[in-house]
Amino acid sequence: MRNNCCDDSTTSVILFVTFIFWLPVVILFYLLKWLFYFIRWLFSLSNYSDSNENLQLENKKYSINSNFFKKAQILEVNKEKNICTLWINEEKVVWPLNKLTLNNELKVQDCVSIYVKDNNKISRSSNVFIEKILKNSITDFNDEIIKIKYISRIPGERTKIIVASDEQNFNSAREIKRQWNNELKNISDELENEKIEFINWSSETHDFIKNVLFPIRNIYINELKDEIEIKVPSDQLSKAIGKKGINVKILCGLLKTKIKIYD
Repeated sequence: MRNNCCDDSTTSVILFVTFIFWLPVVILFYLLKWLFYFIRWLFSLSNYSDSNENLQLENKKYSINSNFFKKAQILEVNKEKNICTLWINEEKVVWPLNKLTLNNELKVQDCVSIYVKDNNKISRSSNVFIEKILKNSITDFNDEIIKIKYISRIPGERTKIIVASDEQNFNSAREIKRQWNNELKNISDELENEKIEFINWSSETHDFIKNVLFPIRNIYINELKDEIEIKVPSDQLSKAIGKKGINVKILCGLLKTKIKIYD
């Protein structure tokens, strides 16, 4: 009987010692496990913060001048974080992907034209960017044989450019299409098949309006003191206004008055 009691006591002691020994080990294991998860969470948070910091300070990461236009090479594209890395003037520049493309089809090793504005922001959607890319490809603009009067743009869809020349009876829009068709196609391709349309400027208000609204015919124009009314056939009204009001924007921008187009 005594032996049985001793055995029970011994077993209890062994179990107690085992429990006392393994309890800290188990606790330490779970503490290390949770510490690992915590460190990994902090690391991912730090990466996210660094990524945001890169986006906020991207304009300070390169030394190129303002009003700068050239080709940049794509080094890396991260669609999940909406960022890409560009190679410009021997430097890497991190920039939001949606500021460079509308359909996110950019690939590594692609080359894209970029324009750096006065505030050190890269732009591919501004009117100045269109002007720079045209002058870079078409010498008539640099030689001022043909001048750009106004640009109205819906990025990724359509750009309308008002052009003029000092030469009388010179059809600038037709001449550009005739001489520079291949260059214009290359520009359109780079701008994700954006349509580029040239319209002749005229100092005669009625002629200019007809140029902008071409090929719409049977247009009635009434010039008032603070507004120009333009009546068009009802089946041509939406075309006359233009997508997102692009034609109205052109007319308002150059004629410096309110425009009302109705049927």
